[in-house]
Amino acid sequence: MKKMTHTNLGFALRIERLLWLLIYFLFFRFSPNILFVYRIWLLRLFDAKIAAGAHIYPNCSIWLPRNLVMHANSCIGPRTIIYNVSLIEIGQNAIVSQNCHLCTASHDFEGDFALISAPIYIGDNAWVSTDCFVAPGVTVGTNAVAYARTVIHRDLDRNTIYASGNLKKVRERI
Repeated sequence: MKKMTHTNLGFALRIERLLWLLIYFLFFRFSPNILFVYRIWLLRLFDAKIAAGAHIYPNCSIWLPRNLVMHANSCIGPRTIIYNVSLIEIGQNAIVSQNCHLCTASHDFEGDFALISAPIYIGDNAWVSTDCFVAPGVTVGTNAVAYARTVIHRDLDRNTIYASGNLKKVRERI
């Protein structure tokens, strides 16, 4: 788990977000499912680092493309929310399934409620399955699996399967 840092959303960032939202709604959101290469090209225009073979579905929501890194053959499923105020990196062959929410930001509830953020890392060959929530600062280890609807609020060990709301370790992954 990484340390949360204060985040400033300045004027330049707000303009960048406005431009991205225009492109997103006009050209990305309603593109046909099979146009993965086209969506990668659009995201790269906004400085996303996306390797060949990645799959990004058109109805996922990406907050800031330049804070997204996807390695070869990784996948962001349909209706996934990528709230990447800080970096989100998805490893090679990793899958973030449909309806997941990867959230890199929160508010400092012990202070002045300022925006704070920390990066999320999804390891190689990991699977964040349907409807999971990944909290700021979490690392999902290589080959780790989170069962459907798991709330991931701490790091997941590599080669391990997790389930349920209290993030109980189920067993080692072989």
